[in-house]
Amino acid sequence: MCFTSVANHSGKISIGEISQGKLYISMSGGCQGCPSYQVTLRQGLEVILKKIAPKIEEVVDTTNPSAGKQPFYPSHEEAL
Repeated sequence: MCFTSVANHSGKISIGEISQGKLYISMSGGCQGCPSYQVTLRQGLEVILKKIAPKIEEVVDTTNPSAGKQPFYPSHEEAL
């Protein structure tokens, strides 16, 4: 479900490396610069990954949110 939501919002999750129980990822596309990307990461992706790959102890986010050019929900827009 998490991965479908990311794709539907023109987002992308890239795996950098796995080292000593840490998985390094970055989010781009509609996720990069979106104020909700941390929720997607911590409550969606991280939960799913820890279930299917219990040796992953930590997901390290290397995303630079300020570099996003077209976030799905721009942070300057007011929430409904």
